[in-house]
This record gives sequence, C-alpha cells and structure tokens, in this order.
Amino acid sequence: MASIFERIKKNPNFLKGITPRTKESMQWFERKLRSMVVSRPQLIRSPELRQRSQLIVNRQLIGTMHMFKYDPAGKYELPYFDEFPLVIIVGPAKGGFKAINLHYLPPIMRIRFLDILYTEISGEDFTEDTRFIAFWNRLNKGLKKRYLRPMIRTYLLSQIEGRVAQVFPEEWEIAAFLPFQDFERKNKQFIWRNSMRMIRKN
Repeated sequence: MASIFERIKKNPNFLKGITPRTKESMQWFERKLRSMVVSRPQLIRSPELRQRSQLIVNRQLIGTMHMFKYDPAGKYELPYFDEFPLVIIVGPAKGGFKAINLHYLPPIMRIRFLDILYTEISGEDFTEDTRFIAFWNRLNKGLKKRYLRPMIRTYLLSQIEGRVAQVFPEEWEIAAFLPFQDFERKNKQFIWRNSMRMIRKN
C-alpha cells in the first residue's frame, strides 16, 4: 500500500500548473493537503515513516524531524500547547529533549524557516556529524534567533503517548503543510498571531 506521502505526490492534479516556492503555490499547497482525507493515526502508520516505540536522544537524532502525540506535564498551568507536535530535535534535556516545533508558526512561515535551515546546512564545510550543530549555532543568534522564540520546546519522554514517527528530509516540506497541529487552550489563529509578535519583537 502506498504511503501517505506517496499518495500526495502521485496525485495527478498535485502542483499541476503551479510555480513552486511562491506565496500562491504555498497557499494552494496548504489548501490541497487540507482537502485530502488523512488522519493523524493514518500518518503515524504510514510505511514510509520510521516508527520508534521509544525515542532515545543521541547524537544521531539531532537534526531529525519527528511527530508524536504528547500530553504535557503541568498542562493545566500552560497557556496553550500542541498535542501532536512536529519537531526537529536540537539536543537532549533532562528526561527528554529540546526541539523546534514547527506547528507554532503558520504554514507559510514554516516553509520560510525551512528555507533558512536548508541554506545553513548546505555548506561544504559541514559533515554529517557537525552540520546541524553548525546550523544551530548560526541560527541561534542575531535576527534569525527570533524565529526560534515561539518554537523552542522541551519534551519529556514520559509524556509521549504511543509511537514516535520520523519524517525523512525529502518529506519535510509536505509534513510542514499538513494541518495536523492540535492546539489546546487557544485556537491556532491566536497562537500564530502571538508567535509572529514574538518574532517581530526587538
């Protein structure tokens, strides 16, 4: 059976006549993915995703993208949170890991952020072991650091429910547009507006 990502890419009308990487194409892309009947459980079970029953944060996982269901500790004290994060792991934390949750940005801004990421890790001076660390050091300073403000989160392994699914780099853009954020306490428009205020703040 074809994976969710393969079904999306093989759709005969998908991106037909659309100029990629433009604002119009991104908006069209988002609408198209919203119109497809794909559930979160379907996505997690997709054969193209690498499933992990347990996530152990080590050097090899830094810079990788994952999605999972999450029940945060102390959730009743949080102003809002995402129950189905889409994250890029940036390092270990006590009892879990630190990660960039792309869902805290509106979809078009997620792609702009990924463009910055691709630019930063594409240099010839990077190796497989150092490229994401180098990217993090570059991104985590100056104006680019603003993008991280709303997205950086700490996730505890004990609070992850069920399986963790890894998204491979060639599917990052599709995953970024999938409307699978699951915010609690506030709606997505409120959260995205707040994220943009955090980015623009000096």
